[in-house]
Amino acid sequence: MRVTYVSPSAGLGGAERVLLTMLSACARVMPEFVPTVVLCENGPLAALARALGAEVAVVPMPEELATLGDSGVGGEGVSALTLLLRSGRAGFAARVYAHKIRSASMDFHPDLIHSNGIKTHLLCGLAPVKSAPLVWHIHDFLSARNLTKRMLAWTSQSVTTAIAISNAVAQDARSVVSKVPVDTILNAVDLTRFAPGVGDGACLDALAGL
Repeated sequence: MRVTYVSPSAGLGGAERVLLTMLSACARVMPEFVPTVVLCENGPLAALARALGAEVAVVPMPEELATLGDSGVGGEGVSALTLLLRSGRAGFAARVYAHKIRSASMDFHPDLIHSNGIKTHLLCGLAPVKSAPLVWHIHDFLSARNLTKRMLAWTSQSVTTAIAISNAVAQDARSVVSKVPVDTILNAVDLTRFAPGVGDGACLDALAGL
């Protein structure tokens, strides 16, 4: 079972920690599991994924795509008009880069493609690996992202299914990509790594006014 994980970030945020937990857990429970990872940048995630037995390919994302986002729309960030103009300029670059991501993924001969972030959801949807089902792992609320939710709805025709990190995120995702089945898989916690230490519960209660 060859699973290719595609991640826009190689840092160690929440979504990347979830990916590492999955790599470790799947290797333990599925002897036939062969993990591969395609990253849009180099960073700590690459080394940690390799340490867990994954083969890793890094396909650096062009600057005009790496800085593109709409989290600031309606606030103090870029305006919707500016974002649309930037998206138009970046459109050709996005398609070219999406094909590079597809090529790197196909080199691993995957049975399944697992996208781990919004940018890779879009890229994998733009240039899907037709021989392998595509799964979106949704970590964010999508409906608040005015431009991105439209782009995701457009590229969702290439998605086989999606998994969300909570019921709330799943419900929100269904409102954006209504034709994609969305199931909830809660994030796991590695208790061998994150084990409770010695503490003073009464002290915490007192600080909380309990």
